[in-house]
Amino acid sequence: MTDLHDLTLAEASRAVQQRELSSEEYTAALMARISSLDPQLNSFVACDAEMALASARAADAEMASGRPRSPLHGIPVGIKDIIDVKGYATTCYSKFLLDNRPETDAGVVESLKSSGGIVAGKTATHEF
Repeated sequence: MTDLHDLTLAEASRAVQQRELSSEEYTAALMARISSLDPQLNSFVACDAEMALASARAADAEMASGRPRSPLHGIPVGIKDIIDVKGYATTCYSKFLLDNRPETDAGVVESLKSSGGIVAGKTATHEF
């Protein structure tokens, strides 16, 4: 089988939806990949594997109950650090905003979460 991190979005979605692959297994593989490569790549400014895995377990439970929400259900996604995600700082990659902690999710994040998508973390961007 292909390494899980090599799956396309469509392949991963199909495998998770058809329960050939659990969201938890897929998310764990991607979080491990981020953990191993990000010290060199610096592509994530924040990552919370525990929160992502908890969301993946919840997605698996929903899908086991026959309630898939969308093709993104159970799929982890990185969110640019210019978009508010409750629980993460939104810094726009600037030291001036290190303490900027939104109390709510941006609309696009609300939509992602309501479709069952999983926030893997915040990805780096150019400052402002």
